[in-house]
Amino acid sequence: MTTIGIGTLYRNRDVIEGPVKTLLFQDRIRLVPNPQAADSPKAPDLLIYSGENQIGGAWACRREEPPVSYNVQIHDPHVSRPIHATLCQSDQDDDRFDLYWSH
Repeated sequence: MTTIGIGTLYRNRDVIEGPVKTLLFQDRIRLVPNPQAADSPKAPDLLIYSGENQIGGAWACRREEPPVSYNVQIHDPHVSRPIHATLCQSDQDDDRFDLYWSH
């Protein structure tokens, strides 16, 4: 399996944001807490936005203590299937998150 780093994002209060770049997708995204996450166990913990448009979600894998990680889905209108990636909190900096795409 190949793993490719496609972005480094940083937390600013409750928002995680930064640039993401793949062969077809290049944008600055924001991950914000989902106010409806507690209402449904299948709802994403974080909503992903590009500008004002919601383009995906992130589901927490580990919540207890750092490092935290998320399973991420980003919907790109240029491809028929969503981008599946993993967002991992840095061991050295709690405000840094690296986004990895595996295939």
